[in-house]
Amino acid sequence: MRELAEIEGLTILGDQPSLYRYSYDGMKRSFLPSLVLQVHLAEAVGSILKLANKKKIPVVTRGAGSSLTGSAAPLQGGWVLDLSPLKKVRIDTKNRLCQVQSGVIVEKLQAAARKKNLYYPPDPSSVQWCTIGGNIACNAGGLHCTKYGVTRDYVLGLKGYLPTGEFVEWGRSTRKFATGYNIRDLWVGSEGTLGVITEAYLRLIPKPTTRWATLAIFPTEEKALVGSLELLQQGVQP
Repeated sequence: MRELAEIEGLTILGDQPSLYRYSYDGMKRSFLPSLVLQVHLAEAVGSILKLANKKKIPVVTRGAGSSLTGSAAPLQGGWVLDLSPLKKVRIDTKNRLCQVQSGVIVEKLQAAARKKNLYYPPDPSSVQWCTIGGNIACNAGGLHCTKYGVTRDYVLGLKGYLPTGEFVEWGRSTRKFATGYNIRDLWVGSEGTLGVITEAYLRLIPKPTTRWATLAIFPTEEKALVGSLELLQQGVQP
């Protein structure tokens, strides 16, 4: 505990209500951690992971805890690394991209982009409370994925830490970057097994000028599926 207390930008929670609150995600299966570590400075992540390796303590990374797979639940106990306080967002209108920390709520990012006449399309059902870090870790999709693609299609670069605490950066904050191994895409969808994401560069697109909603009723499920395919074949991409 003394070594943790010396790490700058960290709040340590050890009371029972906090431990229980962080013991489960959307799957609702509870596994109590020994401590919850709320990160306010991204640099603290490296120090925490180095200490956890030294002490052989398991670490589970968490954003909003909206995952329905149990991936944010501390199955082995240990420490829960809460990245939700990391909420900085910077929109680059000239290059149509954004620099965003992993604790930013996706809906807040979408709103910030809309104010600049830009659009961030990935739209999972938990958009009002899920975080960018969790979306990247799980390669979230949502209702817009057929037309616009999933989270992976918008990740240009990542910053984070290996499980041993070393800082890494994959990709770049540019719309084109084709040099070297594509480690960035390995991290997208890795669900925290390769490292901890603290920041990302994301591609934005121009905000759609119009939005239409259509209700179609079919007599059978088979005809509904055929109807969807016929729309795509006609060049209509809902």
